[in-house]
Amino acid sequence: MKIRKLAAALSALAVAAGTVFPCAAEGDYGQGGIVWMIKDQWDHRNNVGADPKDELEAQTLFCKHTDVNITGNGQYEVSFEGYVVPEEDIDFVEVGMLGLDLSIDFDTYSDCTVTLDEAVIDGTTYTFNTQPELEDNGSNKVMKLKNAYGKNADTTPEMDAKPWRDTTPITIKFTVAGLDSDKAEDNPDEQIVNEYGSAPAEADSSAAQAEESAAADSTVGEEISENETQKDSSQAEKNENKDDGIHWTLFACMGGGAVVVIIVIALIAKKKT
Repeated sequence: MKIRKLAAALSALAVAAGTVFPCAAEGDYGQGGIVWMIKDQWDHRNNVGADPKDELEAQTLFCKHTDVNITGNGQYEVSFEGYVVPEEDIDFVEVGMLGLDLSIDFDTYSDCTVTLDEAVIDGTTYTFNTQPELEDNGSNKVMKLKNAYGKNADTTPEMDAKPWRDTTPITIKFTVAGLDSDKAEDNPDEQIVNEYGSAPAEADSSAAQAEESAAADSTVGEEISENETQKDSSQAEKNENKDDGIHWTLFACMGGGAVVVIIVIALIAKKKT
């Protein structure tokens, strides 16, 4: 009898667990993050969660992305920082795409809407006069801010397709509505922070060159100071030798004069006698 009661209790727990755990999973509706692509230069990040790559997909680019887990209705913020177009290209290229990528299943959640609230690029805050279209981006959806192949977002101030020039964060705030539940408040797992690649070698090289230059300047300064000291010491010795020469010359002249005086006196004395 006891065994039957224990089995019944365990069965009840299993049923309860089966009804609880799926409800917890339903709070995760997908993810959101910034995606981008540089036209004619082809550095890119195609989807939220993907690594940023160069044209040939051979190199992971140095930058930082902060994406979000979408757990329900509410406002979210995503960011991207640390990358700019190489200096030799920046005046000649456009941004093929800069936008918000979403992995929400809009077919399942057909009432879901996403509204872009504001974006900050190179320290300028943009507000949206009308909302960008929700376009297909592979299996995801994207709302484009910069779009060299079509229309830039309708913003104040006016958006263009020029590349950003600052490594400080590009941020996008957006609001999700129409899901089955509201977002988890103070959720420590809301943000997904990924730092990609490694710092460019030229930056390390420049720092090393700066240190070497400073060390060289210090060495040159010490050598100049030492040379100046040696020069002053040498000049002092020359002056001292010069003074000694003057003294001996003076003594010699004085001695010669005395001899002349003695000879003249002797001649005079002889003539008188």
